[in-house]
Amino acid sequence: MNAHELANALAAQLGRPPGSFDVNRPFRARIEGGPPAEFGFLSGYGLLQVAFALGAVNSGQRLPALGALALANGHAGEQGLPHFALTPDRETVVFCRSLAYEAHGFQTVWQDIQSLAQAAQVARSELVSRQLIHPLP
Repeated sequence: MNAHELANALAAQLGRPPGSFDVNRPFRARIEGGPPAEFGFLSGYGLLQVAFALGAVNSGQRLPALGALALANGHAGEQGLPHFALTPDRETVVFCRSLAYEAHGFQTVWQDIQSLAQAAQVARSELVSRQLIHPLP
């Protein structure tokens, strides 16, 4: 599957018309069961980047929050799991992963996206309950 085929399959899955998602520009969508997501293609590498916006870093807990995220990322990196990052504004925490799509069918990629959405929601709930982030609307 190439980037254009995947973009059109994603559009169809999300109830949007073909061509809704441009493989050369990031696009946003909401996956059922997860926070808002942004998608971007690294077509030359056959990767789809997926980032779920979890919330804004609690300014009163900034150092503990960043420490907790770094610790989680250390474990996730060793396991090849999704990881946390900050957006360029350095305030918003995202849960992200790159998915290889060229050797997989759409259903496999879609299942991975759905699993990520569920994991992002769990991570979001935990970070909010620990008062490390404020949820985004």
